[in-house]
Amino acid sequence: MKKGFTKTMCIALSLVLCLTSLNAQTERAAPEGMKKPQRTDLQFEPYKGPNSETIITIKTNPWPAYKGTLANPFVSPAIGNSGGSIQALEYIEGIIYAVRWSGGNQFGTFNPTNGAFTTIKANFHSTGCDAASMAYNPVNGLTYVFPWTGPDSDGTRFGTVNLATGDFTTIATWAADGEKSYYAAIDEDGVCYAVRNLSNEFGTIDLSTGNFTVKASLPIGNINFIQDIRFDRETGQLYWMAQTSDDDIFYKIDKVTGALTQISFNDLPGTGFQILTWFPTACEPATNLEVVYNEECSSANLSWTASASATTYNVYRDGAIINETPVEATTFENATVDPFVAHTWSVRAVCEDGNESPSEIKTMEACSSCDPVTISISQEENGVLVSWTDDRVVNVFKGEQIIAPEYTGTSYLDENATEGDCYKVEVICGTITSPMSNVECFVSIKENSKIGFSIAPNPANDKIKITAETNFNSIEIVNFLGQTIFSKNNETNHAVIDVANLTNGVYFIRIVSEHGISTQKFVKQ
Repeated sequence: MKKGFTKTMCIALSLVLCLTSLNAQTERAAPEGMKKPQRTDLQFEPYKGPNSETIITIKTNPWPAYKGTLANPFVSPAIGNSGGSIQALEYIEGIIYAVRWSGGNQFGTFNPTNGAFTTIKANFHSTGCDAASMAYNPVNGLTYVFPWTGPDSDGTRFGTVNLATGDFTTIATWAADGEKSYYAAIDEDGVCYAVRNLSNEFGTIDLSTGNFTVKASLPIGNINFIQDIRFDRETGQLYWMAQTSDDDIFYKIDKVTGALTQISFNDLPGTGFQILTWFPTACEPATNLEVVYNEECSSANLSWTASASATTYNVYRDGAIINETPVEATTFENATVDPFVAHTWSVRAVCEDGNESPSEIKTMEACSSCDPVTISISQEENGVLVSWTDDRVVNVFKGEQIIAPEYTGTSYLDENATEGDCYKVEVICGTITSPMSNVECFVSIKENSKIGFSIAPNPANDKIKITAETNFNSIEIVNFLGQTIFSKNNETNHAVIDVANLTNGVYFIRIVSEHGISTQKFVKQ
């Protein structure tokens, strides 16, 4: 049994009286079947890690808040109440900002000494955001608000909030279905980690688009209610206040693997929690990172604003160090860019103690939109026709030799084709060319009629029936390159073949009889 069951009847009775003293104000309810809360009364010491000072807000009138630690987040007595249910909390440079659902959904500040709430913007939901979680990004200085998207939502916009005014800037709007409610925290590198509502998913959120990428499926019960996550910014450890269909528990989350380590039980219906620690500031970051590709998309030029405490800079591409730049430099050129691949860039200041600063991460889409084409070839009376989709300017190759430079159209006829010739095409986009197309080789297959036979239906999409003038010994399907892809023996003048799994295109049916070999074309569609 949980610790709450071992406490004295006096404490238990006090908790019951507190939790059942509800007024007429309506709040979002926990899912049906969520267990009744119990209380613990352990003490704490304000050290880092599991003992870092922590604030927990409770979804029960009169909206108490408790101060404790992750190892024991519910010490007695409550520090006070906020006058309404608070979900979204974020500690920023000594101030706790919060969104209170009650009284028109207000944005303001929360006092960690007495639990009082001070309004900065009334009717915050009128901005279109019904806040469920809030997270500060130390890289760009912005504070992101993640909406509650349940069917009772007052607004489903994801975006940033101005801390001074409560004004909201929208990044994305989500459906009011509950499935895009995220509980999020941002680390010192500006990477946003989140637990997703109505799923067992843990992952990252692209702060520029709101897109969620799953990193792990959490091995616990259904996540179906409030489950805020927070970083202890002194240690970099991620913690999760989990409320699931199975239990209410505090965990550590490995932000790389999603692995869980249990810290303590949570016996009250917490709506949010906040660890009162801040990012170490010993190594000032480089800022204002800019990345510009050259016209040929062959190199990237990086520039940034210097860090006052840097001794050198480490330049990263796609998470790997590619250069150590002297402290006096604030630019770098990378001349080995793949123009057809999206890259992420960052520059970290390296300080005297060898530690790296946080860094802004710049994601750049593929520089070139010069996409390759897919080609096909067909045998014509006067040569081989090389075809591709879309009207493009291309170089047509036979082998490694260009036979049609800067050719415009969707097909090219090679009147000098011989058996065994292979073709490929590259698209020309200004000063660069696309990756090469697929390669197709020509094998001549001439139709003949040693004995007459029919193919029905033709074109076909599932089965074909072959009927000949006389019995034949075997039957084959040959593709346009002369490769036999199906064969079977036969003793009659007919056969049925399943062609449903063939790729659409032109094929040849070849039958062998005592009179010779006969070939006819058919089309799979």
